Amino acid sequence: MKSYDQRITDKRNGVNRWSMGFPEWPSQKQYQPEASQRRRVEQLSASDLDEFRLRDASGAAQHAFNMAKLKREKAQRLLYRADLAIHKAVLALMTAEAIKASSEKESTDDG
Repeated sequence: MKSYDQRITDKRNGVNRWSMGFPEWPSQKQYQPEASQRRRVEQLSASDLDEFRLRDASGAAQHAFNMAKLKREKAQRLLYRADLAIHKAVLALMTAEAIKASSEKESTDDG
């Protein structure tokens, strides 16, 4: 990995990340025609197709589990924030009531 100074120097010299050894777009020759891909799919056995379906379902279930976990954690954070906001509101109300009671007491003592 390049140091920070080398990266800055490369940027100043006009060298960008596209010329730093990153692979270029693959050529079209590497792609198989659709007909040969269809033949490959047709050659798969029923057990292979079942395995792919199982993997797809397993991946979908894992994704759903992860999303549910993230949503539960977010809900817990929101609940904590709401609880904290309620606590602050109660404290503000109690403080306001105490100030009001104190000012009313002072006005009755003066009169």
